Amino acid sequence: MKKKMRQLLFALGVMALCAGCGQSGDAVQSSVKDDAKTAVENTDAQSGQAQEETDFEEVSEKTEDEAADKDETDEVTPSSEEASSEESPEEDGDLAARDLFADFVMGKTTAKVAGDFVDALSMTEQDLTSGAEFDVQGLKEMIQKNELIGDTAAQISYAPLSCHGKSLYALQIHYEGNMEKVTVSYILSDASGELEFKFAADGWPRRCISLNENGVVTDSGSNGAGSHSYTVYAPDASLAYHRITDMDEEYYGYSFYDENGEPNEALNATMEEAGSGNADAMNVAYTRENIDGKDYYYYLAEGITQETVDYIDGIAASHGFTFDGKNTADEARKAYEQKLGVEEMCLNTKEPEWKTLTR
Repeated sequence: MKKKMRQLLFALGVMALCAGCGQSGDAVQSSVKDDAKTAVENTDAQSGQAQEETDFEEVSEKTEDEAADKDETDEVTPSSEEASSEESPEEDGDLAARDLFADFVMGKTTAKVAGDFVDALSMTEQDLTSGAEFDVQGLKEMIQKNELIGDTAAQISYAPLSCHGKSLYALQIHYEGNMEKVTVSYILSDASGELEFKFAADGWPRRCISLNENGVVTDSGSNGAGSHSYTVYAPDASLAYHRITDMDEEYYGYSFYDENGEPNEALNATMEEAGSGNADAMNVAYTRENIDGKDYYYYLAEGITQETVDYIDGIAASHGFTFDGKNTADEARKAYEQKLGVEEMCLNTKEPEWKTLTR
């Protein structure tokens, strides 16, 4: 139901209420850097061999070879100005791990969809089934099948993540589409020397996907002026993603529906009756929060009085409905975070160090 609602709102081009997630960082250095590195290593090897020779002519030949190699290296090494504006993904992280992800970012290798992959995509249709294998170009081709994006250039951003002492990697593909800006976010892990997709979500101005340096994902969006959603995902010690919380916030004039699209009649009747009979109740935000498979209900309003609380609770009771209260939901959420070992990660607000390239 949520997906259909978001697709309808998106297709209608409703004015954005949630700022899109921007990308920042330096561009990736071109692949000629690898050739330069090889040339320098060859030069060092030749120098070491030549030093063992005592013959003057051989030393002279070695010196001439070094000069030639140096000229060749200088031809392929980026200028100082280029080096300041471009940076290779190979400069981050552990050597073996960074080479693997760098090759993927540069389109030299592929990654497989993990068996525990979590698909939080809502707008872009992608065949990310377990075991499927894609390179960056394949991802772009899938995304661009959406007619709202069209044949527009992609901006690729990437960042190393740190989670439970292990390495995760974030990849974002951003489009300034024909009708909308769209960003698709992927999180990958290194599974015994092979990259695997662990998580994916897409965002646009009305739905913002953000993540912190530990790989915790926040998905916040708007279905209208009085209807909002907020979801958090976090990886456990095995790097499997879990939905920590899934919140729906509705104001007077909006309604709650379950996963099958069926209305919550008791709660919706409470909201309607309370708002219609009391102006103070019209400004109340009602929330359903799903934590570890269980729903918790509460309502909040700035400056709400005990009189208004008693008024709303009385109407709810007449419809056979009872609110749990925000404190109960907070305690359940904290307990679930502790159970998964992600409590500190979920409190971290530091963003990854993004780098970008346009191809």
